[in-house]
Amino acid sequence: MLFLIAYIGSVVLINFAFSSAPHLDIIWSAWGGLVFVLRDMVQIRFGHGAILAMLAALVLSYITSDPTIALASAT
Repeated sequence: MLFLIAYIGSVVLINFAFSSAPHLDIIWSAWGGLVFVLRDMVQIRFGHGAILAMLAALVLSYITSDPTIALASAT
């Protein structure tokens, strides 16, 4: 459950960071690697249920950050 919360929170925070401070993109890009590790951990624990976590992160990112960044993050 910890990895699930960390994954969704990281996706939302990194998308918010990209839309709030795009000039610091090198920092946010490095943080993106952590998101992939957390996603893999969620996938190992929940299997195909990880798709629901991805959708939850997309919806929360769409609400809290620039919608174009949130949609780009989802694809």
